[in-house]
Amino acid sequence: MKKLLVLLTLMVGLFGFTAGASAQVCTSCGGTDIRNVPCVDEQGACEAFDYDLNSWPSDGYCASSKDKYRAIFDICECVDPNDKFVLGTSISIRMTILVNGASGANGAYWSAFTAAPLAFGAAATQTAACALPSKAYTFGTGNANYFLSDGTTAASLTADTTCTVIAANKATILTAGPLSQATLGTLIDDRLCNWWLDIRPIRIDPAVLHNGETISVRIEIVADVGGICALGDIICECEIPVAKACCDTSATYHLLFPYFTAFSGTDYWNGIAIVNTSAADGTATLTMYEADGSVGTATVTVGAHSSYVRLLEAIPWVGDGLGNDASYITVQTDFSADGFAMMANDNHDSMGYLPRQSFPF
Repeated sequence: MKKLLVLLTLMVGLFGFTAGASAQVCTSCGGTDIRNVPCVDEQGACEAFDYDLNSWPSDGYCASSKDKYRAIFDICECVDPNDKFVLGTSISIRMTILVNGASGANGAYWSAFTAAPLAFGAAATQTAACALPSKAYTFGTGNANYFLSDGTTAASLTADTTCTVIAANKATILTAGPLSQATLGTLIDDRLCNWWLDIRPIRIDPAVLHNGETISVRIEIVADVGGICALGDIICECEIPVAKACCDTSATYHLLFPYFTAFSGTDYWNGIAIVNTSAADGTATLTMYEADGSVGTATVTVGAHSSYVRLLEAIPWVGDGLGNDASYITVQTDFSADGFAMMANDNHDSMGYLPRQSFPF
């Protein structure tokens, strides 16, 4: 024990520990650019993304993403030598998914459950850690545990690609450990300050994330106070961004309504519905193109999980000569959208259809 404490004191002098648990000491092997993930693909499936794979398309990121992989946690830049990072302390790890810096069930969740301990590696330098050092470890021998955002309710994870994530699958917290005393002793003896940590796969709910939100992971090294389900003092922590929502950073959704009759001077009436399937209010911009060359635009607000339903003549169009000829309408939204069109007359002749959808990709 005395030898380990002496070595830890030597590490303080050689590697420059600084007190405090809030130092931002996470880095990445792939640089600082945040990679983008699809909000939804053309088939309507939502794949999980894996920060560590760095192999498109299996990593789940957008095709044009830059290389970015492996979180590096520089322990020697945040550990207080007078705190609990010493042999005899039970040390575990906690990872929390954040969206735009906020914790909670905000549209990004742990996915693709792996029944295994949380892997990590350790090296003396960041360069060596990025080169996949031969010295690899795990936080304990038991499987990692997943919890809902309350930190206590266990989550039942799924690896399916259904876009709607049910309540029981909304895991935002991962815990693993404790770190074995033999491993802790080796890390101190060999002065292995740079730990690369496996970021498990994450899935998103595109009904919530579609406006370029930033997904990050807060990593905490904690001292146990009675087992993995009772994590105690934070020894050190950092946060690393892992993705930005939507391959098209403008996050614009497109709807095409290919046909309406003239709504002026005929016995037909024309109606349109624009549906906001997301959890936030948004804006829709409608553009009408008539066969006679007239063009009109209108911008409207659509509430979260609600619809904007209007007759075409009741929409606040900006433009001249509208309503005298057949037309089509395009709709651009900043929310995940759907819709419906309908035409009818007093003779009960009617038709309706769904618009063509084009998601950002």
